[in-house]
Amino acid sequence: MSCLCLGSQSTGKTMLLKHLQNYEVTNITVPIETVGTNIVNIPRHPIGKGEKFKGNRSKEKDVLEIREIGGSMAPLWPSYYGASIKSIVFVIDSSNLFQVSISTVLLMEILSHEKLTTAKILVVLNKKDVTTQKKLNYLKFMMRLENIVNESQKRVTVEEVSALTGDGVENVRNWIFTNSTTTTKPQAR
Repeated sequence: MSCLCLGSQSTGKTMLLKHLQNYEVTNITVPIETVGTNIVNIPRHPIGKGEKFKGNRSKEKDVLEIREIGGSMAPLWPSYYGASIKSIVFVIDSSNLFQVSISTVLLMEILSHEKLTTAKILVVLNKKDVTTQKKLNYLKFMMRLENIVNESQKRVTVEEVSALTGDGVENVRNWIFTNSTTTTKPQAR
């Protein structure tokens, strides 16, 4: 497994991964908070409208396993770090400015961890559908994201998405496959 999906509680990690798996996501979709971890298979290419990804499809060749770790497990995240981790998708709820401080601290811990010195980090500013551009800019300013990106030696990329509407999700998919070098064939479960 070469990619982790991390972020504090209720940032939309599960919904983002559901969208990447091509599950239908609607405004009445209410994911259950992840307690522990989930392992999901993400296809390299989106699947046709109405067709769902099945982990054991023989015609699907390019699949990446991603481990989502619940936000409540942040103190245990380092036990999942290792040399095999090539990339981290770090999700932030951009509509909740109260989470900025904890998200910043968690991101800085990830960036400074000795086992992740070569890992690429995608900072996903989620829920852009329920926030304004002014609020997004303020969040970036409060987190000093521009400084983080500049000081990270090209390790950090920032994307604004809506896991609910799917806006920007394909950019996340492309980034994951570009920065997570280990792909596997899906296994039957």
